[in-house]
Amino acid sequence: MRSVRRDSNIRLWSLLYVPLLALVLWTFGFVLTRIEMFNEALRTEQLKREREAWLMEECRKPEFYAHMQHHSALCDEIVVHSKGSLHMAALIHLVQNTYLCGYVPCATAMDLALEWMGGHTTLFAGAAVVVVLLPTLLLPFYREHVNHAAQKYIDTRCNMPYGEQDFYKHQYRITPECSTLRI
Repeated sequence: MRSVRRDSNIRLWSLLYVPLLALVLWTFGFVLTRIEMFNEALRTEQLKREREAWLMEECRKPEFYAHMQHHSALCDEIVVHSKGSLHMAALIHLVQNTYLCGYVPCATAMDLALEWMGGHTTLFAGAAVVVVLLPTLLLPFYREHVNHAAQKYIDTRCNMPYGEQDFYKHQYRITPECSTLRI
């Protein structure tokens, strides 16, 4: 049976397929969550401005402004806030709340993960024992399997190339290249 040699570009693409797919999916998910966060910030800003509309109307009245002498800065802040762009305010909120680890800062996510792991110590101790001991227990069986397969290949190629019955019928000689092969 003749083996077909694949082009090196195909081998490289198949090697990079899974990481590239993971990166594309992560990027797609990141962009989608940021769009959702932007829409949420935009809705929140619109709601805030609708609630401040009444206060802004009241601040335009001279008698209300006179009663708010000690809190006149509130009316000034509302007027300045109403002049700003909705989309720019939502974008600022988005940039301030964008984290690579999701909706919380990475340090907070790591603290939460460590706190959760601290509560499940026996689970992680058992997993560590399995990770350490599993190769130790399975390696001898795997080595025996590989040795058996290699010995079978050598026996088939060198001692009995046409099968056991044909070998005994014609009493083939062992070739010099095969005389030194042993597992």
